[in-house]
Amino acid sequence: MKNNKHLFQLKDRVVYVTGGLGRIGKAVCDELSKLGAVVVGLDRSLPETVVRTDIHYSVFDITNTENLEERLLVLQKKFGPAYGWANCAYPRTEDWAQSNIENIEPQSWAANIQLQMNCNCLLSAAVAKIMATRNEGSLVNIASIYGLVGPDFQIYEDNGLMTPPAYAAIKGGIIGFTRYMASHYGPRNVRINAVAPGGVAADQPAGFVEKYAERTPLRRMAEAHEVGAPIAFLVSHAAAYITGTVLPIDGGWTAI
Repeated sequence: MKNNKHLFQLKDRVVYVTGGLGRIGKAVCDELSKLGAVVVGLDRSLPETVVRTDIHYSVFDITNTENLEERLLVLQKKFGPAYGWANCAYPRTEDWAQSNIENIEPQSWAANIQLQMNCNCLLSAAVAKIMATRNEGSLVNIASIYGLVGPDFQIYEDNGLMTPPAYAAIKGGIIGFTRYMASHYGPRNVRINAVAPGGVAADQPAGFVEKYAERTPLRRMAEAHEVGAPIAFLVSHAAAYITGTVLPIDGGWTAI
């Protein structure tokens, strides 16, 4: 019998994380590093100072959809073939938070669909295609509870926050495409999954945090590492028989 402890290890496996300098991306990089992976954090630009010495970093803009396969092969020639890939980048327009369902601005809507959904899906398709040539790989997309259920608008009252209407379309689309790819690439041993996080603590207004906690069975928001660890699990061998799933990480939000 195999020692199950080793199923969670990713020793010497190369895993790429887009948005590697973002709140969730950093947490994913950290959890993957703990499992022994060779972690490559990708972002649109890198700071002048070294972020951390145990993780490689490289410039990679997911919103550039030109020559994707060629650019991926250049990356993998430098750092190694991708066993795992986590899509954590979150590109958006400057007016993203101002969007309103009763006054949708068509150009902003289209721009964010392109940045967040189209670019994510095209990149995922290119990554999975390369993984399939080796008959091995694991890719994880980030969806949201709002790709599964509608918002509870009461938690946004009187605090200046709102979830943009395009967000639901984007995350729902990513969920559908994740399942499509899982079905297509399963026979070639490439696993494609998604996680659907709830709210992650990020210094939101106290009133919002209180309302969110009251609505959630665990009575609190998530910490970034609580999203990072399940993503690392889905990349690891411990999830070897899991594909096409959407894992809620929401403190029970979608259970009620």
